[in-house]
Amino acid sequence: MKTKTIKIISAILSAIICAAALFSCESGAPDPVGASTEKKTEKDTGKETETVAKTVTEAICMTEKYDLNEGGRRFYFSSEGSDSDSGDSENSPWKSLSKLSGVTLRASDRVLLRRGDVFNERLVIRGKGEENAWIFVGAYGDPEKPAPCISLGGGRDDIAILCDDGKDGLGYIWIDGLQIGNSCLGIYFRFDQSTDNRGIRVTDCSFENINCPELMTEALTDVSFLAAEKAGLDNGGGAYEYIWPTAINIGGRPKLPLAAVKINGVCAPSTVVSDIEIERCTFDSCVIGVGANCYSYHYGMGENQFREYTKNWSVQDLYSKNTMTAFNFDACSFGYDGTENSRYGIFENIICDGGMENYTMSFGTTLALLSSCCDLYIKNSRFSGCKNNGRPDGCGFDFERDDHNITLDHCVIDNNEGQGVLVMDTVVYDQVSKTDVHTPNTGCKIINCLFYNNMTNVYNGNYKYDVLVFNRENTDFTVSDNTFCYRETTNGKASVRINKNGPVGAVKKGFTIENNKTYSYKTRSDMPDIETLIR
Repeated sequence: MKTKTIKIISAILSAIICAAALFSCESGAPDPVGASTEKKTEKDTGKETETVAKTVTEAICMTEKYDLNEGGRRFYFSSEGSDSDSGDSENSPWKSLSKLSGVTLRASDRVLLRRGDVFNERLVIRGKGEENAWIFVGAYGDPEKPAPCISLGGGRDDIAILCDDGKDGLGYIWIDGLQIGNSCLGIYFRFDQSTDNRGIRVTDCSFENINCPELMTEALTDVSFLAAEKAGLDNGGGAYEYIWPTAINIGGRPKLPLAAVKINGVCAPSTVVSDIEIERCTFDSCVIGVGANCYSYHYGMGENQFREYTKNWSVQDLYSKNTMTAFNFDACSFGYDGTENSRYGIFENIICDGGMENYTMSFGTTLALLSSCCDLYIKNSRFSGCKNNGRPDGCGFDFERDDHNITLDHCVIDNNEGQGVLVMDTVVYDQVSKTDVHTPNTGCKIINCLFYNNMTNVYNGNYKYDVLVFNRENTDFTVSDNTFCYRETTNGKASVRINKNGPVGAVKKGFTIENNKTYSYKTRSDMPDIETLIR
């Protein structure tokens, strides 16, 4: 595990250092004629390196502190094993992951795949650990060999690891140090029969080519697959559970069709899982990195919206490249309590380094999307290079609708084909009041961020603000102490002045806009190098 941990950390190290060091000088603003900014001193750089080294060491200790000879059962797997063996030791591993399908795991059980091996079948995890005795899914064997890999065929029903709840629930599941690729879903935490579960942890995993070309060809314009049942799920499941290929997905299926879901009674929305941790994972060529979407719980909108499908998230040190959307969350209460040491609700060092060349949504693409979410603080992160392929948006970050108490602080939002940030207030039908209602964002902040060279391939002339706001009902939204560096005009299907009336528009109602610094450059070549601005 030590080798795997260091590889993942080193892959994101330079990007994390850049984000963490953002605006180290007091002014945080470039000179409009390109004068250099203050650099970190040698002493400061040493401290930063020391801090990262400590993080690596702590990560290694965290995974190695679990003695695999104590407590619980052991289930060993190797591509060179035998299903006629006992599967309970390194010397007698099972070969087929399907051997675990009929097993309900208990507290302290371990499911271990041999390093260097590749498995071409689904791994099914069922069971419930305890707060101090998690079920662990990870690796064993030579630490110098690559992490064990689960690789499938990229079909629309492919799920590399299915964690399925059953009537007794699913919780305290820790998945660590695996490679997962060529699958529609990488890890799917599926809550079909239970609610109020606790404990999901995914650490030091790498995901590559989480995609389904056959599905994406149709889903970019037609989302009917959402309503279709999927093969290989209990209870004829899959309808309204998921649609987009996703590396780490949390979901479940509705008990009744959407229009029949009521506020009261057995179908009332409820929290399916809380206390979710995702750390030190990488995503390459994935449609979506991390997703949690409650398609089954939109019984109401606006004041009747349910925002606690999942609760209490902690996400740190993620790196994505060639990925359409790094995270896509719906109806999540992340758990930020307003303090620096909040146990949950802090996302840090989320580095999105380039969108997906092949796929963009016909209705708009973003690197990060929040919808009906609350209580989240995102810091020291980067949202760079979202693609739109000549379609709407292509933005770094999207406050899609009905988001509350969300903060972006010390983030870099750069080189996106569309705007830097999108703020929406969608008018939608509320099944409860049976009227169309607004879904405004309230109490959100964008502070101390750098916006750099966005709108490089806009869909039309409306895309001319770094913070693009549609509709008029958003309230208590703050955009302050940011730095905006941009060309004079947009590129793409329209050539219009960027930020002509300020960096926020076209709607400014409900916004506090103050202490921002703007720098316009005639062409891209006149702009200072971004690395000189974030060191």
